[in-house]
Amino acid sequence: MRCVHWTVVALVALTACAPATTASVPPPPAAPGDVRDEQQIIRAAVSGIPANLTPQVSASAFYMFWPFYDNLTQYGPNFEPRPAVAEKWELSQDGLTWTFTIRKDMKWTDGSALTAEDVAFTFDQIVNAGWPQRSFFTTVTGARAINESTVVVTTRTVDVSVPNGGPFFWVIPKRYFESVGGLNGFRDKPMGSGPYELVDFRPGDQIRFRKKSTPHAYRSPIATEIIIRAIPEPIQLINGLRTGEIDIVPFANLSAENADNLRRSGMVVNPFFVSNVSYSIPQGPNEVRQSPLRDRRVRLALNYAVNKEAIAKTVYRGFAQPVGQFAVPGSVLWDPDLPPFPYDPARAKQLLAEAGYPNGFKLPYGIDFSPMSLADTVLAVHGDLMAIGVEADLHNNENAVMQDKIFGRNNQLLGDIYAGGTGDQNGFGATVRTTNGCDRPAGAPPTNVWYCNREWERVFDQLYSERDPARRQQLGRQVTRIFREDVPAIFIVLSPLYVIHSPKIRDVRVPASIGNWSMDSVYKVK
Repeated sequence: MRCVHWTVVALVALTACAPATTASVPPPPAAPGDVRDEQQIIRAAVSGIPANLTPQVSASAFYMFWPFYDNLTQYGPNFEPRPAVAEKWELSQDGLTWTFTIRKDMKWTDGSALTAEDVAFTFDQIVNAGWPQRSFFTTVTGARAINESTVVVTTRTVDVSVPNGGPFFWVIPKRYFESVGGLNGFRDKPMGSGPYELVDFRPGDQIRFRKKSTPHAYRSPIATEIIIRAIPEPIQLINGLRTGEIDIVPFANLSAENADNLRRSGMVVNPFFVSNVSYSIPQGPNEVRQSPLRDRRVRLALNYAVNKEAIAKTVYRGFAQPVGQFAVPGSVLWDPDLPPFPYDPARAKQLLAEAGYPNGFKLPYGIDFSPMSLADTVLAVHGDLMAIGVEADLHNNENAVMQDKIFGRNNQLLGDIYAGGTGDQNGFGATVRTTNGCDRPAGAPPTNVWYCNREWERVFDQLYSERDPARRQQLGRQVTRIFREDVPAIFIVLSPLYVIHSPKIRDVRVPASIGNWSMDSVYKVK
């Protein structure tokens, strides 16, 4: 029998960047009689505006960066990298060197040329200065420009995912960056190569972009002006949509009830699967406590006990989809042949009896969750577990406390189960792989809380070095099947974020990952 250590898959906030697969409500087609509005001013609302408009501040503020900056690569429908600032790229014979060919017709806002030197410099900032995008380039050891249009990137190991990090790679101008005194100066006066110039920036409040008079090398946005406002309160955001004060809300983390009400009031609601809601069963704490959850039969029983279809229909108002794995659609890890575990309380009770718990048991440390988790889902899962005799106290943690527990800080252990989710930002499961494993990041069991399975790690690492896409897909599905076989979580639903907009907004397109989303195609009608 294969010896397996099991534990938690890394928590990713539900607003984290992930594949954006359209759920059950596609956007309506444009009406034949549509007439474009003369004023193409798009007013967007987001939950918060960052402290500055530089890529250093965040890896995920995609809806604020896209007018101003350009990406190294873009995504196609299924995470396949496509040209952007980089026209093409190739991997060396030994697999340790990527060569990117940079477009020759790119310009910064001041009219100077964007060159390979800028791309190499951006790599240096991301990798050596530890910018948030670093998680997409963990194997990169260096980058250098060998002429104005060629960048050579070296890696520690073979890593075929490097171009897939390109949509999160916002190119910055080397000479200008240095001329304003480095990062501090660039924060005050950022400059990009995108099709818009920055007109007004108020940290925490508003950003205003105006379309440049000169054409962009490869992008042709329609809107003449983009105004992005910070509206953290859901009620204010909803009212703004209804009154026409707001045109579009990109990737709103609203409740399903709010999204459904907006749809009923005439707004266009596009749900995109960006998170896999799975309630993780952490290895370390449960081994230390000699928990019943160490037994795979018990963990399997919990999956049979939860009525995922009912949760998708009632809690998520039909916007969610039951799931039986930790991956998300579009990712190389997604296995379309893995169904959800069926709702079968009788089978769950039988498994508990086989494991020595015919009358159930009480989890002494209960279920941890935070306000970021959907409380209604937590209550539904709690009720289903109670129905098979598994009692658990619910612990609502402040987000900072929850993060301390997840990452093992301040000597805090997680509960027996914790409510979280997984996503995929680059199609290669980057977040899952960089935060899970027997030797990362907090040491060997039983003190760590990460999923530990040597076979899983070996196959995952092989996936990152596999050049053939078909073979890569096979390896990705193998990774997912190993995880499902170990059952270190209660798999529940694919959960959406929402792109919500006025019926006067047209041509909203979302690619494989919301990290690569822009409103270049968006326009308003009368």
